[in-house]
Amino acid sequence: MTPDCAKCHTVSGFAESNFTIEDHNQTDFILNGAHMATPCFSCHLKEEKWEFRNIGSSCADCHDDVHEGILDTKFYPQKQCDNCHTINAWPDINFDHNQTNFALGGKHLEQQCNACHLVHGIDSEHQLFSGLTSRCMDCHEDVHQSQFLMDGVTDCSRCHAFDDWEAKLFNHNETDFKLEGEHLRVDCIGCHKPTEKKNISYIKYQIEDHTCAACHL
Repeated sequence: MTPDCAKCHTVSGFAESNFTIEDHNQTDFILNGAHMATPCFSCHLKEEKWEFRNIGSSCADCHDDVHEGILDTKFYPQKQCDNCHTINAWPDINFDHNQTNFALGGKHLEQQCNACHLVHGIDSEHQLFSGLTSRCMDCHEDVHQSQFLMDGVTDCSRCHAFDDWEAKLFNHNETDFKLEGEHLRVDCIGCHKPTEKKNISYIKYQIEDHTCAACHL
């Protein structure tokens, strides 16, 4: 059957279309979110030729997979962008991070995805998903200058919770110097003094000499 041009165009010219969003929503592809603001030619004008039938309806039919080879496809089967992104705006993410081996809690919940997954270089940037570890020191600077290394790893969560940076989980009585009596009243800075190594200032926590004379004159 020959289509009726008047369903979309007027006799005033073919440059504009009177095919409305409501009309489009009667097709197999309903327009929602940012797709409602996308001009017709973005989807229907391919290589200087207008196409309407059988142009696809999945994300990958129109969008390049910018994560190909970088992000495991198990997190977005059939390359469906909406497994992570919303159709309202690309920066809006609805990905359930609990699917990975690093569940987000505390301050980590407040971070933008790019803070961990986009690495900025001098002249370029690249994504980092597969192969990204959950070790604290791979994202955070070791401000203690390797004083708490165990098997080559500094695990911040041994002392710090994710809600804030206070060392709420640290138990001084598990160290070589149990706090008793008046020592319980002493502020940390009273014993743990600022020091410097290779022009880097840090607080010295590992104290080798526990004799009274080492602190008391």
